[in-house]
Formats: sequence, structure tokens, C-alpha cells
Amino acid sequence: MFTVPDGAPFPDGRRRGDLELVIEVSDDRFRIVGDDVETDVEVEVWDAALGGAAAVVAPDGRRFRLAVPPGSAAGRKFRMKGMGLDGFAGPGDFVAVLKVRIPDASAGIQERGKASLGDKTIVDVMHPA
Repeated sequence: MFTVPDGAPFPDGRRRGDLELVIEVSDDRFRIVGDDVETDVEVEVWDAALGGAAAVVAPDGRRFRLAVPPGSAAGRKFRMKGMGLDGFAGPGDFVAVLKVRIPDASAGIQERGKASLGDKTIVDVMHPA
């Protein structure tokens, strides 16, 4: 909720009041935090560990390719300056919050991931000799 104090006086001389504005987001992909607009971006665990990319859609429909650096942890925030809500101190940011998806053990994905890495550790893959 935004409050604008001391609105215009009523024509009949009654006391001024505050204008309170409530903004609701009808798209559950986005959250409003102050003047910022946040969204969650899911990546596979190996993309977070080794680096990768993720698709992000902004509230205005623009699409971005987010570069996820190696070693990114869940909860890491990527800010796109000035793409949030217009506020009193200027525009807020559009913020992509990283969510790391852990594969289901029953799907066999971990074994395929381990097989593709072979005997290498994450350090070996990130910094080959």
C-alpha cells in the first residue's frame, strides 16, 4: 500500500485526507516488494554449480536470458535497474530470485549427471588443468 499524505482539500472546506493506494498483482509469477518487482527463476542444480542460463520474463512481457555464474546459490538476486514500479525516489528494480531445482532421485537424472562428469569434481570442471 502506498500512502500520499495531505491530499487536496474538499471544496466545502472539510479537512484534507490521505490517499491510500493498494496495488494487487494478478499474475502469481510476480511479487511487489517496495518499489521492486520480484520473480523466481528456477535452474537445475548443475547450472547453479557450474554456470548456465535461464529464461526470464519481465512483467511487461519482455524476455531476457539470464547468465547464471558458476557457484550461484539459491536465493541469489539478479537486479535489472529501473524496471520496477515508479516510486517517489525513482523507479524500483525488477529482481530475479534464483531457485535451485534438485532432481528427483527416482528419475535417474543424478546418475546421468554423474556419468557426464565422469571422475571430475566440480572444481575440475570449472578450472580444468
